Amino acid sequence: MRKFGLRGNPEDLVSAAIPAGTMFEEVDVVLDESRIIINADTAKNQNGPSSREYSRSRMTRTIHLGNDGKPVCHNDYFRLAPADRSRGVDMFRSQVAGMRRLGLDRMETHAAGNGMERHLPDAFNGYYTWPRFGYESELSRYNKSLLPDAFRHVTHVSDLMETREGRAAWQMYGSDLENAVFDLKDGSYSLNTLRIYLLERASKS
Repeated sequence: MRKFGLRGNPEDLVSAAIPAGTMFEEVDVVLDESRIIINADTAKNQNGPSSREYSRSRMTRTIHLGNDGKPVCHNDYFRLAPADRSRGVDMFRSQVAGMRRLGLDRMETHAAGNGMERHLPDAFNGYYTWPRFGYESELSRYNKSLLPDAFRHVTHVSDLMETREGRAAWQMYGSDLENAVFDLKDGSYSLNTLRIYLLERASKS
C-alpha cells in the first residue's frame, strides 16, 4: 500500500473499490510491481442463466502511480446488469469517498458509448453518465464535429454539463471520452458536480 502512496490496509482498498453490500460477490485482487488490479463480478447465477455480457454486473479498477507520482485509480470497466442500474450513482459516491480516504489524487476512465447507440440494450452510457457525475474531459475535434453548430465552440464536456440544453445535446450527439478525469481533491469541480447531482436527485425522490 505504501509503495503506491495509499493510506490504510488492503481491506480498505478493496472496500473502497468495491463498496460493501453491493451485488459483487466474486472479487479478485492482482498485485504486481507497478499496479493493483481489482476485478469484481456478480455471483454466477444472480442475474439468471444468460451468458450475454450485459446480463451481468462487472467492474475492474487499476491503482497505479501517475506520471506525476501521485496515486490514481483507473476505472477500466464498469457495467451493471439492468436490475442493478438504479444503484450505480450510490456505488460511485461510495467509491469516491473511499478513494479520498485512501489518499488518491484522482480517478480516470474511458467514458465509453455514444448518443447514436444509446437506446441499444447493451450500449455503454459512460460518455454521458460520467460527465454528469463530475468527470471532466477536453473534447476532441471528432467529439465536437458531431455536435449541433450551436455547441461546436465548447472545449470541455463540463461546458455542456452547465445547461439543460447542453446536456441534452451531449446525450444525443456525444461520443467516447478516452481520457476523462475525476478530481478527488477538496473543492474540485468534480466533487462539486457530484454533490449538486446528488442533491437534485434527492429532491426528486
